[in-house]
Amino acid sequence: MKIPSGIAAFLLVVAINCSADVVIWKQTINATKSGNGFLLRSTVTGFAVLDAQTGDITIINVWKTRGRFQVEPQPNAILNYVTLPGLNREIMVVANPGRGIGTATAKGNARNVDIGNGLTYWIASFLTVRGTDLYTDTDNQNYFEEFTGSFSFDSVDTKAANSQNLSFNDTIAAVVNYLTDLGYVEE
Repeated sequence: MKIPSGIAAFLLVVAINCSADVVIWKQTINATKSGNGFLLRSTVTGFAVLDAQTGDITIINVWKTRGRFQVEPQPNAILNYVTLPGLNREIMVVANPGRGIGTATAKGNARNVDIGNGLTYWIASFLTVRGTDLYTDTDNQNYFEEFTGSFSFDSVDTKAANSQNLSFNDTIAAVVNYLTDLGYVEE
């Protein structure tokens, strides 16, 4: 993703006094949804944006074949670090509760990662995603979803957002504008 220069210049003026340290990952998530007599498999790409100062996370799902995207703030997501005994290694874990009984979890080896502007953060540059969720939808049917996939650190766009001093919300707006400029429609 390239943050469009005209939009980025506008956002820079707006965000000059409210910058944040942001981290952007590219995502690929494979999902299988079972219920109501059917089985649906889908792949969602897109981005995960982290406010490295507050821990806020927003997922931007992109369905390429449908030409659509969806912005999903994750207010209940928990970011934490776990030390693995005897291995002198720490993993970064992001757990996000599902709609029902279940969770999606992303985990990866934490290390110092350059996010631009001379800043490094102790984060995972690659996270493996796994999860399940069992819930009853608005149609009063039971559904079971399984998720697998990955988040890969987007160094170029992370550094671009931080070098332009974009806030967390302005970074999300820049991604939305980028997708809209490509012809995607927001759901």
